[in-house]
Amino acid sequence: MAKICTELIRGGIDLLVALAGGYAFYRFKRSRDKRKETILLALALMRRDAVGIRNEGEEKELTGTALSSWIKKVRQYQEKMIDKAKEFSPVEGTRLETLDRVKPLSYRHIKNPKQVQILRNFSERIKRLDKLLDKHQPPDK
Repeated sequence: MAKICTELIRGGIDLLVALAGGYAFYRFKRSRDKRKETILLALALMRRDAVGIRNEGEEKELTGTALSSWIKKVRQYQEKMIDKAKEFSPVEGTRLETLDRVKPLSYRHIKNPKQVQILRNFSERIKRLDKLLDKHQPPDK
């Protein structure tokens, strides 16, 4: 009888250890998922703001300090977007950072090739960010 009790206790302890491990994993995964959701929301908000910045550069040809200011704003914002994407996933962040061939865009009202190039690259990053957000969209609950 004592042997049976010992075996039952040992089995119960093993079960408790297994359950505790499973619960710890569940909490870790839930915490990680929540963190990723928070970063995705930040990226979605950044995408919204990036579209506004891009649109500022598409409205008209910029010159002088207006062009310099807009270019600086775009570059700083791109860095923030890339850094935030790297928090989510180093792979996704690097994909945003490194552009390969980008489809040419043309603007009849903008003749400055520098402005057009920055618009083209910034638009491509916004498009890639949109794809990242679609790909990792959390399922509806």
